[in-house]
Amino acid sequence: MQIGNMGTKQQNRFIFNLEAATLAVLAVCTSSTLCLAAPNVAADKKPAETKDSKDGKETKTEEKTKKENLVKEYRIGAEPAADQIVSLTPEKLVDQANSYLNKNVRFNATFYAYSNLALDYKPLMRSHTTHLSFLVKRNNSQVPLSELKLAMSIPKDERGPESKFLQDLREGDQIEVIGKVAGLPLDEPWVDVIKLKRTKAVSEDKKSGDQAAH
Repeated sequence: MQIGNMGTKQQNRFIFNLEAATLAVLAVCTSSTLCLAAPNVAADKKPAETKDSKDGKETKTEEKTKKENLVKEYRIGAEPAADQIVSLTPEKLVDQANSYLNKNVRFNATFYAYSNLALDYKPLMRSHTTHLSFLVKRNNSQVPLSELKLAMSIPKDERGPESKFLQDLREGDQIEVIGKVAGLPLDEPWVDVIKLKRTKAVSEDKKSGDQAAH
C-alpha cells in the first residue's frame, strides 16, 4: 500500500505506528546494549581481581626472599641449654679431646671450606648422602684445622632458606658452632653440629677494609 492512496486519518495512523515501532526498536537496542554492557563491566573487573591476586603472590614471594636474606644460621634439632654447653676454642677442643667426649661444645672460628673429611668413616659413620662436613681455619692462620671433624645433617628442603644459607658460606666467614662430641676416632674430636651460625660475612670485612683504605 502506498501512502499517496491513503486518507489523511490513515496516513496519520501509519506515521504514529511507524514512530511507535521505531521507539520500540530503539528501546530494545538500548536494553540490549545495557545487557551487553553488564558482562563487559564484569569482564573488566575480573582482570583487576587477577592483578590483585598476582600482586598478592608477588608480595608473598618478596616476603619469602626477605626471610631467606635474614637467615644467618642452620639449626638441627633443639639447641642445648646454655649451662649444658662448654665454650672453648677449636684448638683446645683438639688438644684436650678426651675431656669433652659426649659433651656439648661451642666455639667461634673462621669457615674454610666444605669437605668429606668427616664422612663415610665406618667407626663413626656419617654418610655423604645425609650429611655435610666442613673445615675451619686454625687461629691466625690460613691453614685448615683438619684434626677437628665436623659433620651435620643436610637440610631436608634443598631449595629452602637454610640450604641457601649453607650454599652462601664462603672462606673467611666468621662462624659460631655448637655441637656434641660424638666420638674420638684416631684420638680426634668428631663433632655432630647442632647449630651453625654466621656471625660476620667475609664481604663485610672486605667492605670495612676498603672504607679504611679511603
